[in-house]
Amino acid sequence: MGIFDEDGHMPANNPKPVQVGEDLSQLSEADLKERIAQLQREIERTEATLSERSKIRDAAKALFAENNVK
Repeated sequence: MGIFDEDGHMPANNPKPVQVGEDLSQLSEADLKERIAQLQREIERTEATLSERSKIRDAAKALFAENNVK
């Protein structure tokens, strides 16, 4: 196996950060797959942060609801 991917490009060891809206036409299949993986990791990270914030909000609502009942 050579140093080039199936599109004739050298694979990047350190992929560049994803830029939303950038031109994708010049990216190799390997680059596109890496881009998808980066975006999926970012979605998972964002969802985890959102979930934590929801838990904090719900706990605060419950705390204030308890204090208003007494």
